[in-house]
Amino acid sequence: MVDKTSYPVAALGGTVKITGTSNSPSLKLTNLTDSSLLSNFALKVNGTAYSWDGNVSHQISGDPGASSSYTFEISFDVAENQTESSKDITFRLRDSGDPGVSSETITITQAAGEKTYGTASVNMGYSNWSIGAEGGVATPYYRFSIPWGWNGKTSGGGTLTQSNSSHSVKYTYYTDPPGSPYNWTLNEHTGELVMSSLGKVITDSYKAARIKITIVVNGQTLTYTDFVRQDPNKATYTLSSASVSLDDIPASGGSADSPNFISASGKIDYSSGESDTPSITSSDVIITLSKKVNGSNLGSTVKARTKLDTVTATITWNGSKVTQSIDVYQQANQVTYSSVNAISSTVIIPKTGGDVDIAAKVSPNQTATYTSGDTRTITDFTYEFTSVPSLVTIDELNLKATVGKNITGLSRDDTIEMKITGEGNKSTTASISYHQESLVIPSWDVPATFRFDSNGQSDLSASGLDLNISDPDNVGWIIEGPSYVGNSLVSGDPLPISGTGNKSLSLAPDVNTSSERTFDLVLKASTGAVIATCNCTQGALELAVTWNLPSSLTFEAGGDGAIFTITDKDSAGWRLTLPDWCLVSDGITKGFGDRDTDLVARANDTGSSRTGTVQLVSTDGNTVYATCTVTQGADTFPID
Repeated sequence: MVDKTSYPVAALGGTVKITGTSNSPSLKLTNLTDSSLLSNFALKVNGTAYSWDGNVSHQISGDPGASSSYTFEISFDVAENQTESSKDITFRLRDSGDPGVSSETITITQAAGEKTYGTASVNMGYSNWSIGAEGGVATPYYRFSIPWGWNGKTSGGGTLTQSNSSHSVKYTYYTDPPGSPYNWTLNEHTGELVMSSLGKVITDSYKAARIKITIVVNGQTLTYTDFVRQDPNKATYTLSSASVSLDDIPASGGSADSPNFISASGKIDYSSGESDTPSITSSDVIITLSKKVNGSNLGSTVKARTKLDTVTATITWNGSKVTQSIDVYQQANQVTYSSVNAISSTVIIPKTGGDVDIAAKVSPNQTATYTSGDTRTITDFTYEFTSVPSLVTIDELNLKATVGKNITGLSRDDTIEMKITGEGNKSTTASISYHQESLVIPSWDVPATFRFDSNGQSDLSASGLDLNISDPDNVGWIIEGPSYVGNSLVSGDPLPISGTGNKSLSLAPDVNTSSERTFDLVLKASTGAVIATCNCTQGALELAVTWNLPSSLTFEAGGDGAIFTITDKDSAGWRLTLPDWCLVSDGITKGFGDRDTDLVARANDTGSSRTGTVQLVSTDGNTVYATCTVTQGADTFPID
């Protein structure tokens, strides 16, 4: 049996000794609730110490016997209680040889542990501790740490911080905040300090205060202070523009030294971000000139308003400056001009043309009178020709009018009209009328109509048309007509043919192997004016093979066709030549005798229009019976 079944132990732990008597041959602990809390076991039997760990049975030397007994003492250490609750550790002693034999339950009661806190450290600050004049919010941060341990020790247990502990925070002013115009609001719970904008109130220096944080945690009160401030609200003046002027120096002489204020605009920018655009008057600015400009008396010298110099005006507004360049002028010394006078005249121009001295014919005149009484005869004038006949050329540099030769066949009368301008913007009008007889225009002895046979000959001449041109005044002439008509007496001399003076020649067309054709022969003067026209007809050779296609066809871009008939009454034989984008629907391009067929153009997807030639020729290709020119536009919407 044991002497006691209950033992108290402090929270720090300690050594427990259990005594009692027993006659069991061996002892061991059983039903221990938590073996990790006990250590350093020791055993004494009848005062003799033995090595023993409490778990392995210890055999008592010499069998005590059923009636014999011995005293024992068991000791062990109890670990420190690092919880805030008391602990009961229970176990029994039993005979290892007889599990049914054991002591009563032994209870070790250990007091609850206590936390012991060390010295706290705390920190608080405003990262944005300096707020501008425009106002804003200063937001704080804070940190603290408190080390703790168990049962009188201040370390080893852990650390209380702002993130793992329950605590209260309060912010207050440690020093008084600044007064008006500053407006600060401190949130005692969050520590946010709202600083209102200083607006347009100017301040010269920073204003500051210290903020105190009070933290209550685990019964401790922690404090810390930090510094916050608001920047001064300064004004910056900017003169953006200004306008001043100087009066002209009188023509009688004087100085330009008194500038006139016209206007100015500027802006006041405050550090707070506010701004002002006040009205600026002459009393708000200071105007200085870079120099003084003098002008002399002009007397009888006539001058327009004249720039004498340029000065720089500096306009200053509260230290902000702009400069302006001002041209200094002297008033004009004026002159009065009379009206401009001129005469109009008439001249006779030779029929071969001639020149007219314009200034001599109109004789303009004007007088300038000065304020001083002096006068001057003006000889230089500006001429603006408002109406010039088509056959007149004006040399404005030398004031000469040139009239060309008259080959109209009629006398002509015309007028050159002009505006003459002198000085002082004074002007008048004048005219020169002229009369001119005409030169004799060319002529020919050709009838109004004429007929050629298919070989280019006529009933009147084997050379075709024999003609004589009369040009006694050498005006010059041109005969125009189709290129297949030419001088039959000179090889390689097709129309047009031109010349000067009298001439005799013969005209004839090329052999006509197609159908009968008509054309005009036109006699023109060298100016291009039509003098006479002869309407001509030429017969055609009779062809062995013909068709009814026209001389030209136009096809649609998307593909098109034309039905036609080939007539070969004597079966002379024929062949068709086609461009590569045309075909005949039946595929037969040569044969004998009459035939109906269809000329087809494929769709044009080339992107541009195209032209080709379809010919009806003899089977050997040496004779061309007929030609048709075919044209096809581009398909603007090709199918992919």
